[in-house]
Order: sequence, then structure tokens, then C-alpha cells
Amino acid sequence: MKATIFPKRLGDYSAKATIRLPENKGAGAKVCLREIAKMRLAKMYHHPIETGICGKSDDGHEIPINTVGRWLFGTPGYMGHIRVTNWNGLDAQIEYPKESPELVHTLITDLKTVVEAGER
Repeated sequence: MKATIFPKRLGDYSAKATIRLPENKGAGAKVCLREIAKMRLAKMYHHPIETGICGKSDDGHEIPINTVGRWLFGTPGYMGHIRVTNWNGLDAQIEYPKESPELVHTLITDLKTVVEAGER
């Protein structure tokens, strides 16, 4: 599969979505959504991309930002392009760049469908 070229960094978080979680996750909502995306939407999450950038692990090893999931959710040393808040109730508020490649918009839409359908 040929890698898609992705921008290194987009600055805005103007695209918004709400995902109803099965329970309040608080600060762990982003991790919860990332894990569901990895398991249930693996093909999109692991879709190869090219960015030319890397995160960095605590022991100094580079982590290439070479999948849609790493670009969106981040890695150590690379903050990613998504903000997730879930302080009140079950609704997680998602913010990500409106100018994201179409695959990112599709991943968010499909993640909402999977989570709200209760599919794990």
C-alpha cells in the first residue's frame, strides 16, 4: 500500500465532533478512543503516511510518524492533532484540524459510529 503524504503540523482545531461514550472517561477519553480506533478501525488507523518527522521515546529512540493513528493521536515526543475532553457526562468533545486529510475525517466519523453502537 502506497503511503499518503500528510502535513507535518496543522495549527487549528476547528473541526469538532461529539462522541457519546458508554461511561465518563475523564482525562482517559483520548486513550480510550485511540485504543478503540486501533482495534476496531485498524486498517484506517495503521494506514501508511509520509510526514518526514518523528516523535522520540524516553530512551531516545525515534518513533516515526508514519501512520494516520500516530499523526492524529500522537506519540511520545509528538503531540498529535486531536484534543479530547470528557469532564462532564458521557459526551466526549473532539477537536482536530479542519484541513486534515480526508482519511482523518473518515476515521473520526467511523470511530463515532463504532463507539456509539457499543462495538468493541
